[in-house]
Amino acid sequence: MAVLDWDRLGVRPYGEEAAWTAQVQFRLGGVFDLDRIAAFCAGYRSVIDLSEGASRMP
Repeated sequence: MAVLDWDRLGVRPYGEEAAWTAQVQFRLGGVFDLDRIAAFCAGYRSVIDLSEGASRMP
């Protein structure tokens, strides 16, 4: 099963996608779980360059 977000369909920088995913996954009742977001971002950064301008296309 997959969910396609048609209004955001396109190639975007990794950092933007990571931020969007964290905000969707770690918000409950309008409150962000900042510890989980920090852990998610740290893990993501350990394998992917999230600097400005980094994109999916080499």
